[in-house]
Amino acid sequence: RTVAQAAHIVISGDGWRDAFLRRWPVDDATVTTVENGTELVHLLAREQLRAFQEKSVSEEPVTIAYLGGFQPWQGVPLLLRALARLQAQVTPFHLILIGSGQGEAEAQQLTRQLGLSGVVTLTGRLPQEKYAPLLAQADIGVAPYCDWPEYSGLKLFDYKAAGLAVIGSGENGYPRTLAHGRSGWIVPPCDEKALARAIGLLVEDSALRRQLGQAARLEAERIHGWEQTTQRLEQIMSDVLSKREQTQQLRADGQQGFRVT
Repeated sequence: RTVAQAAHIVISGDGWRDAFLRRWPVDDATVTTVENGTELVHLLAREQLRAFQEKSVSEEPVTIAYLGGFQPWQGVPLLLRALARLQAQVTPFHLILIGSGQGEAEAQQLTRQLGLSGVVTLTGRLPQEKYAPLLAQADIGVAPYCDWPEYSGLKLFDYKAAGLAVIGSGENGYPRTLAHGRSGWIVPPCDEKALARAIGLLVEDSALRRQLGQAARLEAERIHGWEQTTQRLEQIMSDVLSKREQTQQLRADGQQGFRVT
């Protein structure tokens, strides 16, 4: 009843929108995706980001960042197993896991079992102003979603705003918030080998990391700030109210015409 009475429906991701339309018999013209935004576009200036800093020879390992929860569908165990495949094969790297919650203890245990304790740091949950500089000094951001209908999410926008080379899970054209090879790198969901190959590629190819990171940041500045989200919501509300006023006026005109007749 709620869906049928809605003048317009706003959904925060294309995957959710498509699933909604498969479930509910509504006019798809009344269902719009409006993505969330990220405050990191404003919290982090370009010159703070590693992707925009002058090229230099550094002995520091490549830093891979993960931001989010530890629920099974977030794919943290998949990420850890993929890194275990690479540990002896590629340039030294360091993984920073930012977040907490269900599955965190299991991730800590798996880190030890895979012999990754020396290259993995778990920070626990951090406020945005604390994790923003950590992302700014990272190189790669990973969103290894597994068995999840929406492959986009807030972490992707934070990664892009921080100028990271983003690796995201996706299939069938998702996530639409990443363009493979341009603003990110998409791998099949739940595919440990493909994830390992993508991470290995970006760990070894600094030019590609830099290219993807810069493109991601520029795109975030254009479309992922909260002001763009607000503008889209305001436009939708304005259009809905305008159509309602037009409909009410037509009804009023029709009733007046009927009384005259």
